[in-house]
Amino acid sequence: MAVTNGWGKAVENNTIGYGKGANNSTNNWGAIYSSSAAGDTALSSASFSNQYSLDFNGVDMYAELGNVTSLNGSAVASWSFWVNRDDVTRFEVPISQGGSGNDRLFYLRFVGNNRIDFFIKGSVMWKDTSLNVTFANNTWYNIVVTYNGATSGNSNKCNLYINGVKETNTQGSNITTMPSSTTNFNIGRLQSGASSYNNFFDGNVDEIALFDKELTQSEVTAIYNSGVPGDLTGHANLTDWWRCGDDNSGTGTTLTANVGGVNGSLYNSASYETNVPT
Repeated sequence: MAVTNGWGKAVENNTIGYGKGANNSTNNWGAIYSSSAAGDTALSSASFSNQYSLDFNGVDMYAELGNVTSLNGSAVASWSFWVNRDDVTRFEVPISQGGSGNDRLFYLRFVGNNRIDFFIKGSVMWKDTSLNVTFANNTWYNIVVTYNGATSGNSNKCNLYINGVKETNTQGSNITTMPSSTTNFNIGRLQSGASSYNNFFDGNVDEIALFDKELTQSEVTAIYNSGVPGDLTGHANLTDWWRCGDDNSGTGTTLTANVGGVNGSLYNSASYETNVPT
């Protein structure tokens, strides 16, 4: 009997998640797997490797990409990334795009150790002042935000997941499509005006991915992958993906896009380091 994995692909004998494959066939990640009694085997460690992440000091370090346009005007979108915070008492922004007002495409902000705010077009789309998770210093977390502008109820348009678990939204706005930003994508800071920046991030960021769909719970679970990032290659709705050092062996100041083609640079001694989710 055929069943589906998290990406909507049919397989034989078993449900496959991240890094699972069917008998003598390929899964949606393009890796070949051998037969087993259960119908699947574990992903070979040689097929995917995550060795580097971006490191920021929370003062002035950041990475800046070009203008990412893949989500402009979209009614559905998702963002996934991994963070390791050095000081969870801070107000800080790991990823953002846009200056102010309608040109502010999105940003996510940590507010201390138990709150996250997510904004689109300068409006609060997701907020919970008492998360089920209390963030700890020097600990890796996977954050996924999904958006569907057609969903009824402002608080239902965005969902947020921490380590694959859905949190409760207490606020929202009636934003039905993503704005079209003309400004650059930033990692490690928030642009608050034409030439002003704040909320610098203190810690590590890794495996940033954008999707032009509202990811499902099963897809979010697959991305979390029990705390170990996996290969996103082959996801039909993946528009942009930055490996944060693994495309250039963790050297230099260039940030290369694995998917999407929008590259960037590291500034003020931001660097790659071998601190990754495991």
